[in-house]
Amino acid sequence: MKISKAGTGGFQAAIFSIDQSGVGTPASITVQGVTVKIGVPAMGGSYEGKLANPDGTAITGIWSQGPNARPLDLVLANEKTAWVIPEPPPPPKLTPANANPAFEVATIKPTQEGTRFSIHPTNSGNLVATDTSLAYLIKFAYQVHPRQIIGAPA
Repeated sequence: MKISKAGTGGFQAAIFSIDQSGVGTPASITVQGVTVKIGVPAMGGSYEGKLANPDGTAITGIWSQGPNARPLDLVLANEKTAWVIPEPPPPPKLTPANANPAFEVATIKPTQEGTRFSIHPTNSGNLVATDTSLAYLIKFAYQVHPRQIIGAPA
């Protein structure tokens, strides 16, 4: 979590996952006296704690997400303890208008009842997609907008 002073005199916060892109999830933060409240709507989570010392470098509190609430103490990071926030990924490359996309082999089977949408690459370089439309696979593979797919069967 990165908390910083906002231009309006208050604070702003963002939650980062160090194993994902460097794009933070916005969080709201309020400080009233020694009470700190942080809301993360995108994660359905909230935090409420109290400043644990006069210099404001530690907060003792509770993280709540869904029906779960857990103790969580926050300590101000320094150069030695702070994790590096990864840089955001570069924007996706657009497929040129004159591209002629192709694929080597595809096996398409009807979806079995009760399966859920999933798409994942395998270690062998294959892509396994379940309960996924061909239009979505083309969009995923070639990063095109669905309206760019012309002449495909319904």
